[in-house]
Amino acid sequence: MQTHDGNFIFGLYGAGGCARGVMPFVLDSLQRAFPESAKSNIKLYFVESRPMAAEVNGYPLISEDDFFNIPCGIRYFNVAIANSTVREDI
Repeated sequence: MQTHDGNFIFGLYGAGGCARGVMPFVLDSLQRAFPESAKSNIKLYFVESRPMAAEVNGYPLISEDDFFNIPCGIRYFNVAIANSTVREDI
């Protein structure tokens, strides 16, 4: 099992239906993978090139630049876009 020291973040690229459906799985998976981390140590974000809202389903929606500029110990990133053409471009 991987260990870490400090906070870590996970950015889920996309904020549509696919990403909204995946986010609860992400949280559950991270809490299982890092049981030593309190929920407060795991920060989850929806990420888009041009965010059109401040949050989605209670999670912050931020730009790619903002995501990659957040100081953290560990950074995870995944794409959750159902449209294969758009997903391939990303």
